[in-house]
Amino acid sequence: MLLRNDNITYRQNSRGGGGDTPGKISENENRLLAELPIVIDRNSGHLNSNFWDDVSKWFNDNLGLRSELMNLYTRINVNVLGKSSGEKVLRGRDGFWFYRQDNNIEIADPDYKISDEQLELVAARQQELYDYYMAQGVKYLFVIDPSKVSIYPEKLPYGDYTSDYKSHSQVLAEYLRDNTSVNAVATREAVLRGKADGYQVFLKTDTHWTGIGGYYGYTAIAKALGFEPVILTGTKEYSSKGEFSAMLGDKEILPPETVLQSILPNKYTDYSANHPESWNDYYIEFDRIEKENGYQNAWEAYENPDALDGTILCYADSMLNSWIMQGLSAHYKRVIRLTMRNYNAVDKAIEEYVQPSVVIFSTVERFCDHGAERVRLNQ
Repeated sequence: MLLRNDNITYRQNSRGGGGDTPGKISENENRLLAELPIVIDRNSGHLNSNFWDDVSKWFNDNLGLRSELMNLYTRINVNVLGKSSGEKVLRGRDGFWFYRQDNNIEIADPDYKISDEQLELVAARQQELYDYYMAQGVKYLFVIDPSKVSIYPEKLPYGDYTSDYKSHSQVLAEYLRDNTSVNAVATREAVLRGKADGYQVFLKTDTHWTGIGGYYGYTAIAKALGFEPVILTGTKEYSSKGEFSAMLGDKEILPPETVLQSILPNKYTDYSANHPESWNDYYIEFDRIEKENGYQNAWEAYENPDALDGTILCYADSMLNSWIMQGLSAHYKRVIRLTMRNYNAVDKAIEEYVQPSVVIFSTVERFCDHGAERVRLNQ
């Protein structure tokens, strides 16, 4: 059977061992496995010039008991040899693991700078967004969240790094405030305050902050919007299974963590694209517009009818998550988040329907030096 994934056509094959199937996504590695090699190129009608390379890839991916062997390899590396077995993950100190791609580890080094060209490019695109929203009477905020490595640089396996420096998120936010009209906020200082208060503000086995870390991030955003943040009424424990296990090649290799989330005084109702049974008429129409635009399952929302302000629309990556939205719902009647992997630019059809009083675009620190420019007015 042929399946289509974006612009790739591949064959779903029932052969192969160890739970992984060629032409399908490996649950352990989160990538597409090699399918059976093609002898004759379908486009040219000639022999496939990459046939022997394709054969090698197929055998490597589809060897019987492949998943079991990969799991064993991962467990030996992590549990016996005490090192990382994945290209994406770096083992740190005291149980901390770090994402190692996108120049993420380099952020811990104060000598690693954002280029002037990158700062100017981001500034130009942010000014364009600001001007667009100002013309409509909509408040605009650009949020830059920290990478874990700039909060816990001392947990890297080498060096004597500390968090006592101005990181990329702070440098970019300061540049935008000094050279554009944009209200740009880096949440790093607030999250460091949570760390100083004795909380674990990032998950050890994931790229994301904990619930309590997200609360401290929210306080910086609330202040940038002109609000006094709501005060914690308490905390409670929750269990989180980090994403790094899958990146290491064995989704069970790292145990779940028990960490803290915030308890806030405000009441809210949450909705998401994944739970249509809870939608009212507003979200039925919202989801229809989203699907009409070619997107799917890329939103969530929080409502608080007792809040004083209207709707805040957030184009955000996975850092501006439910922990942030719960806090913002203390100030806004409706908080809507569009997932950034789908929405890198203004969606005018959604905005015409939502009629936001505030729009947030957010990014994370590891993209400051090479990816923050993707946030733009037009696709």
